Amino acid sequence: MKKSATCFRFLLPAIVLLVSGAVIFVTGITSCKDKKDIADPGNKAISVKSHSDCKLKDEQYNDSIPQNQSCLYYRLSHDTLYLTHINAGFNCCFSSVNMGMISGNDTLRITESEVVNSPCDCNCLFDVLFIVTGITAVNYYIMLNEPYVTLASEKLSGSVDLHLSAFGHFCVTRSSYPWGLMN
Repeated sequence: MKKSATCFRFLLPAIVLLVSGAVIFVTGITSCKDKKDIADPGNKAISVKSHSDCKLKDEQYNDSIPQNQSCLYYRLSHDTLYLTHINAGFNCCFSSVNMGMISGNDTLRITESEVVNSPCDCNCLFDVLFIVTGITAVNYYIMLNEPYVTLASEKLSGSVDLHLSAFGHFCVTRSSYPWGLMN
């Protein structure tokens, strides 16, 4: 009788360990599947529609947004989010503006970049209109990476609840070149 009790004492923890491992394995597979489904960004796409001329070259340019502010205005219409970056900093002689985007269900990370064939020795402020399609009216965190903003500067980012309001804006103050030169 002592022998069978000793075997049972060693066998029981092994059985518990085996069953626990099986439960953890099945749970892990299920949670990986769920995470993949949650991370699916859908069919969002981004494109640049237009941009202004250099604001610093135009002495007549009158804007209600001070030039030491970088602002993102947004408006949702159906499944399209219209975004206008006010006072975007680029080389004075850029050829075109590109937008890249990484998106999740509730996050839009947008990166601005410029194509410069013959660069000038100056930077300038521009207004850029771009759109993101495939948007639903939910709460998003939008972060805009600007090419001439240093790592120490505050990012132009904000949380927007498109279910509550289809339009709005957020801004950040800039103190480095080219922001604030005309004020």
